[in-house]
Amino acid sequence: SLECGKKKEALECFVEALPGTTELYLVMDRDVRTEVVIKMGFLYYELNDYDNAMPLLSEALTKQCDGYDFASIAYITGCMYESMKKFDEAMEHFSMALSIMKESTREEWQVDNHKDHAKVLEHKGNINFRKKKYSEALKNCEDALQSYEEKHNTEGGQRVCGNIALVYGRMDQLQKAIDYFQKQIALIKSRLGEDPKLLASALHNLGRIHYKMGGSCYSKAIECYKEELTIRDANLNANDPKSRATVSRRLAFIHSDTGAYTDALKYYSKAIDISISAALNEPDSESTETIVDGPAAISDKWTRYEEALVIKKNELQQSNSDSINENKHFGVPSSNFVADMLNDMGSTFMLIGAHKKALNCYECSRRIREISPSNGDSEEVVRTKINIGVALFKTDSYDTALSTFDDILNVPQKAEDFPMAMILNYMGKTHFKLGSFTEALGFFQRTLSLKVVSECSRNEKTHLGAMFNVGLAYYKSCEYAEAVQCFKDVLEIQKKLFDDNHHEFAGSLSMIASSYGKMKHYAEAMDYYKEALTARKKAFGVEHPKVLTILHNIGSIRYKRKEYDKAQSIFELIVQAKKNSLGVKHPSYGKALFDVAVVLFASEQYVLAQTLYEQVAAIFKISKLSDDHPYVQEAKKLEKSLREASSCDQRERSSLFSSIRSDLSRQTALLR
Repeated sequence: SLECGKKKEALECFVEALPGTTELYLVMDRDVRTEVVIKMGFLYYELNDYDNAMPLLSEALTKQCDGYDFASIAYITGCMYESMKKFDEAMEHFSMALSIMKESTREEWQVDNHKDHAKVLEHKGNINFRKKKYSEALKNCEDALQSYEEKHNTEGGQRVCGNIALVYGRMDQLQKAIDYFQKQIALIKSRLGEDPKLLASALHNLGRIHYKMGGSCYSKAIECYKEELTIRDANLNANDPKSRATVSRRLAFIHSDTGAYTDALKYYSKAIDISISAALNEPDSESTETIVDGPAAISDKWTRYEEALVIKKNELQQSNSDSINENKHFGVPSSNFVADMLNDMGSTFMLIGAHKKALNCYECSRRIREISPSNGDSEEVVRTKINIGVALFKTDSYDTALSTFDDILNVPQKAEDFPMAMILNYMGKTHFKLGSFTEALGFFQRTLSLKVVSECSRNEKTHLGAMFNVGLAYYKSCEYAEAVQCFKDVLEIQKKLFDDNHHEFAGSLSMIASSYGKMKHYAEAMDYYKEALTARKKAFGVEHPKVLTILHNIGSIRYKRKEYDKAQSIFELIVQAKKNSLGVKHPSYGKALFDVAVVLFASEQYVLAQTLYEQVAAIFKISKLSDDHPYVQEAKKLEKSLREASSCDQRERSSLFSSIRSDLSRQTALLR
């Protein structure tokens, strides 16, 4: 039966034969029971019946007599324990397998078993990786790779190269991770006939590392993801909708991070179209251009998708099923994945000031979560409602925004990171916009009342975030002395919890400095900014966005002290860093140029300021920032000031510039 491939029939025969195997030992002069037990254990293993396979193979391992492949038995038993997430037992059996191989005098172990030896090491590496023992995992994988390479086993070699790269990625040794992913890709392309699924997966992992490195590596990440998407679109065995939607979403992330918002929206559109097409069992749209205006632009297809979700949810409710497998009905991606992408798309619209389109995306995301067959994630529904409230505030729909925030607060929230202070703050700002100043004051006071959680007791870490928010509330309320004291309290706790110059200090140091700056205590502000800069440079390097933010603040202090040359030098450093990491079309690069132009204006270098302004305006236009975007608004004020400067006397210029810079400072503080 075994030779004919009839595993179940063979198993039935062995089960029936097992009781008589003890008597056969007397006749045949060999341990027939162990032989049958091993065969039964292997068959149960191949049939994925681990409950029956485990005791049989464990019994066989107690024999350790000649003539049987006990190394393979130990290896298979380890694999079963690994699949059951019993990692200690799995490691014990993998170590046993390696020990048997090493001590065995059998010729096949010494000559032909490099592959099995490497596979055991590979499994040990996987377990150590999952247990976050990265140094041990790296040693296992490197030994496995050496063994595979000695036997010219390309399949095993490429797989372990990928594993080594993943380990280096977790250890933040990103260049080494890139080297091994590239080696894996080269092996796949040269010796495995460019297996599309393997190649797509390896390109995806390489793209993730390039994305993690950021800056100039973004373009390399885009190349990897585009090649992966091309492969998945063209090959049936590699084009599952979930993978295609995921890589499209990652391309959207990167384009958004680099300021290519139109391209980001197109890739979000592609990801959403792939998802709903798979759900409806329809082909992808030939073009997803129209979706960049939000899901309402494809109302017919979107309506059918929502109807399908409702039907599925009703079916599950009528069947009283406790087990919900949405993917079995629809295929991947799930509706919650679609809702996540709609939130991301809405955030991109918010970045370019297209608040109404963002609101459309958020509303669709909320509706999808509420009608999802799997009932969605209640915490994510709340977060989506918060996004809706903020978008309503941005579109001047104040009454509806208040109603949305009220609905959120009327439901008890369990999430530890629930942004209560942010909601209360927005409600206060909304009442203020409506002229309800008493109500606004009440909400701001409720925000400040969060100070009660600053009493640190058993777990100081859980209070740090709340204390920091209290400091922010004081800061936003222009109570800068109280803010300084609160941030200093946070800093004292951080010094107890973290090493010297830990990057966590930088946020507190920066806010202390900013508070001193608001009080015009510029010397104290400069001292704290310098400390924050040292901490962040140590943690992130010289061109990280968090480092550039502090540099910008130092430049602002230099400017306020009328040290224009020093301010200009600092802002020019930021310009170069933004150019290196984001390119010359990103709005953040344009904002950095704008800051230089402001300093030039203050120092009465009007021609140079005008030249820079024209570059800034061109960048904002390319980025398609809306007219109500803060960057665009401030640029227009500078343009007006430049036109008027030539006809103003010195006193008028000073007054004019003081006004524009004051407005700019408020907008910059809000953006940060």
